Formats: sequence, structure tokens, C-alpha cells
Amino acid sequence: MPLFMFCKSLNGKCQINDTGVLTMHNFLFFTIVLVCVGLSTVQAAEESEACILVSKIGDVICAKSAKTKVSLFENSDARTVIEWALENGDVTILEPGTYTVHDAVRVSRSGTSLIIKESATLRMPCGTGSSYVSEYGADYYPLIYVAPRDVFTRSSRLENVSVINFGTLEASGKTDQPGRWGGGACIIYDGRKWERTCGIVGGTIFSSGVLTGSRGAALWILDCKKTEIPLMCAEHYGNGVVAAEGCEDLNIGILAGLAGEKAEENETIDLNYFNRNVRMGTVIGSAPSEEIVDINNAVNCTVENIVGYGDPKQIHLLGTTTYPITGAWMTMKRPIKKSVGTVAKKTEVVNKKVKEWKRITEVPPLPGSLPRFSVKAKLIAVFEDGSQQVAFDETINFDLAGSE
Repeated sequence: MPLFMFCKSLNGKCQINDTGVLTMHNFLFFTIVLVCVGLSTVQAAEESEACILVSKIGDVICAKSAKTKVSLFENSDARTVIEWALENGDVTILEPGTYTVHDAVRVSRSGTSLIIKESATLRMPCGTGSSYVSEYGADYYPLIYVAPRDVFTRSSRLENVSVINFGTLEASGKTDQPGRWGGGACIIYDGRKWERTCGIVGGTIFSSGVLTGSRGAALWILDCKKTEIPLMCAEHYGNGVVAAEGCEDLNIGILAGLAGEKAEENETIDLNYFNRNVRMGTVIGSAPSEEIVDINNAVNCTVENIVGYGDPKQIHLLGTTTYPITGAWMTMKRPIKKSVGTVAKKTEVVNKKVKEWKRITEVPPLPGSLPRFSVKAKLIAVFEDGSQQVAFDETINFDLAGSE
């Protein structure tokens, strides 16, 4: 549109003089209008990026502004849209529906949060995925992969990335290759650095929803510092709920490993190699279990309470094996030859067979409750004799103000 036509469309009095130049009066008016329009456009863009809703409409995945409901990006590929939202929004909410991806959803931007709603499912078909994290003899294919853009490099680091799952995360299951053990993992936080520091700092990892399809642990957390895990609860996993290597100052609230005989080692948490200053609240496990809490080659790791459900003869509450320094690990941290400062303040075995686990989660409306909201989570053990016991009943507070 020519300049004079645009001016007239803004105000009928805006005219061009005989020489084709705007008069000073109208020029000032025109400038003020342009500034106002520009400011309002920038403000709208900033607000639209505060929270992005990802939804499925037919075969199209849509990312839209939580405030304006305007579509910002669309594609038929779920992973493409989710990653776009994570790059452009501070909080991304996966709305109800099933989202199938064929490789890991990568999060490489500081200060962003991914929330999976209660009726939302993020899944990777069995045996798919080309991105993986390896240790000696094993490969793990993440469904959600949180890592700096340039893994291992000194300058690349992530801060305050959160994954909050109220729905279902379905990893790719068993994907053994000749001579290799491995398969899916629901979430991997990978902060490894060549200089042996932590490449991921802060953030929150939470799951009251379903975690399934993990060949080893549902969550692998590598070389991270000051990350919060207020609650993780799972009934379907190959080996355990959480595996950590090379982490420092982790603050873990409640962990519950409920797979029982469906799992292999059935470790609720495995502090596998070279972790320091890890604080755990209540860790719950189910029989049979090789170790509910396994702490290897670590410094100053404390657990407040370990509770095992089932036959005491089939439960080992705490393991503290020291492994030889062979190089069969994923962390880049310097080896810790022997564990020091391991403390388990309280241990308990509930000698009853659990018939089923009842989980109750109360989540406020989202995104309306952002940035600060509280979630109530309760776990009830229903025994074969008909009695019940509340395993935990907690209120977890979230503050995503830094993500908005």
C-alpha cells in the first residue's frame, strides 16, 4: 500500500501537500500512530509466547497462543510442533489427545517448561527412535531429551528446564540389538560436559501420571545440579523409576516404584555412579526388589525414609555396592572410589501383599492457574485382605514464574 493511502486509512485528515511531502502536523500524528501500533504488536507477541497450547485437530497438530487462541504454528508432525512451541514459548502445554513421535522431543532452551495434561499421551512406537544415549553395552532411546544444544561443550548450558507429567509418557520399549542391551526411556536429562561440570542446573521433574515403555529407568538424569524431583510414581518400567549419574545437590521428594514382579531389578532409585549431596525424602518400593534404594560410589547421599511393600524376604531396602573404576558409566564426572556419608534415617517393610495401587491427583485448571499452582497427590495401597493404607498424601507447589 502506498504511504499516502496508508495514512488516509489511519486518519481522514492525513494529507500530502502539493510537493508530495507530509506536513509537519500530519507527520507527527503519523509517527505517533506507528509507534503505538509497533508497541502493541511487540506486546502481543511477548504475551503470546508466555504460554503455548499444543492440540490435535484431525491430522494437524496446532500450536496456539494460550491468551489469544490464535494459531502460531501448524504441522502434521507432532514432534516438529512440540519442539517449535518449546523454542518459542516459556510454558508449553500438551492438550488432551495422543501425540506420536518417531524420535526424541528435544528441549534445549533455558527457562522453558513442558506440561503434559491428564488426558494427553506422548508416545513413541515400539522399536523406533534414532537418538540415543549409550553406556557400556547398553543404549537408551529417550522420548523427551533435555540437553544443551551442543552436548559436552564448555559454553553450552541449560538452566531451569521443567517437565511436568500429569498424563502418559510412553517410551519405545525394548529395542535390544545384537550384543547391545537397551530400549526406551521416558525422560533423559543430559548435562554431561568434557570439563566434568554440570551442564544442566535447576529445573523440576515431576510425574503423577503414567510412565511406561522404559527398558531401564523411566528417568535418566546425568550430570545435573540443583534439579528438583518433587514426585515421581510409576508402575510400568523395565528396571526402575530413576537412575542418576554425576549429579550434585539433587532435591528429591517422593519416589514410588510400584512395578513389583513386572520389573527386573525393580530399583526405585539407582544412584549409579559419582553422585554428590543428594537428598531424598520418602522412597517407596514393591516386592520383589533387589534394592529399593541403590547408592554406588557416592558422597553424602541421604534418604529420610525407605518403605517396602510385600514379603520382607523379597525386598532389599538399601544397597551400597562399590563398583570398580572400569569406565562402564555415562557420566563425565571424576570417579568416586568409595561411598562416603550414606545415610538412611528410617526404614520400614509393610508385610502385606498389595492387590492394587490407587492414585489420586488433583490438578487445577491449566493454563488458568499459571504461573504458580498446587497439585494434590495421594497414593493408596489396597491389600489382598481388603485393608488399605495411604502411602503418601502430599501437596506439591509449582512456581513457573521464571518460565513466563
